Amino acid sequence: MSRAPSAKAFRADAILNRARILDAARGEFAQHGMRAEISQIANAAGVATGTIYRHFTSKDGLATAVIHELAERFTQDLARALESPDPVEALATLIRRGFDLLDAYGELLVMVLASPPGTYARGRSDYDTLRAQLGELLQRGVDRGEFRADLNVDYAVAVFGGLFTPRALPRLRASQPLDAIAEASVGFFLAGVGSSRIPAPPAAEQP
Repeated sequence: MSRAPSAKAFRADAILNRARILDAARGEFAQHGMRAEISQIANAAGVATGTIYRHFTSKDGLATAVIHELAERFTQDLARALESPDPVEALATLIRRGFDLLDAYGELLVMVLASPPGTYARGRSDYDTLRAQLGELLQRGVDRGEFRADLNVDYAVAVFGGLFTPRALPRLRASQPLDAIAEASVGFFLAGVGSSRIPAPPAAEQP
């Protein structure tokens, strides 16, 4: 007589299913945005649609979970940038990571960027915190003489977000690869804030 699965086994299976669902959802939302169907996500994850609804109450709930993951990844990237002793290198890395996230989250990130602050994921207070932290990084560059002394930090923070604007990117991506857009953005932004250095991308990223 076979034994019934233990509660621990059920929990492990649920954790694995949740991870599969999120991985599949990330890919489907990146490609299709909110047009992605739950049935497509279930098929990609290898689970039944009912399994998705046991973990997430709706497609919006699933999308929000993926957006939380995206926000957490950017928050971690920003925290590492703030720890760097070199604000120029940190800012270049942060821009490149922003384009990496755009590549990974695609249409979903475009949707978030096109929405009013705080519409998705963490809310207005967390959005303001991220802006303040980016401003701190820019101000550190000013204080160290790496960036122009008359830099309008608030304006520079706003322009940083504009690097990933949904309106311009589709047209640019039709004519050049994303890594080329990322490197052009690094050069453009650092020149704009007055940096005399443009750090080269990591060797592994070079063609």
